[in-house]
Amino acid sequence: AIGIAAGCVAVVAALAAIAPFTPVMGVKEIAVEGNRTLSQDQVKDLTGIAPETPMGRINVTDAAHRVASDPWVKTVTVARNWPNTINVALEEHDAVAYLQQSDGAHLIDREGKDFLVAEPPAGAVELVGASADNEQVMADAVDIASSISDEARAEIAVIEVGPFNHVLKTHDG
Repeated sequence: AIGIAAGCVAVVAALAAIAPFTPVMGVKEIAVEGNRTLSQDQVKDLTGIAPETPMGRINVTDAAHRVASDPWVKTVTVARNWPNTINVALEEHDAVAYLQQSDGAHLIDREGKDFLVAEPPAGAVELVGASADNEQVMADAVDIASSISDEARAEIAVIEVGPFNHVLKTHDG
């Protein structure tokens, strides 16, 4: 009886050990949270995880690196949620300002990081007269743009950046 019980326990343990590497425990869902600019489908595609891939074969570190390769992604965590869900939690850059340069609009986040050249999203304020070489002047301008509420930021057309002052101009002049 002890031998039969030990054999049953060994079989169950072996099945439990190999199940995560079989389609029995395949990925059924990729749950995404924290995205604002990127769509759920874009983030899912960035993970590179195919549906029904066995959970034990998922390399969450590689998936996180693939998601982090998108310029909008500031931070990301990819984790298994057994038995068949992958959780992706990300934080995106918040483009509060932009500088129009010869190669396009350089989007700038709340920390003053120029993270992407792209079409400015709604709510990003253009900085004009700014010298990208003067870090302190740029930091001050980004601090001003960041401090404006989202509601009020929609009313601001540009921030004229000077070495000693900053002028906020509204869309209606």
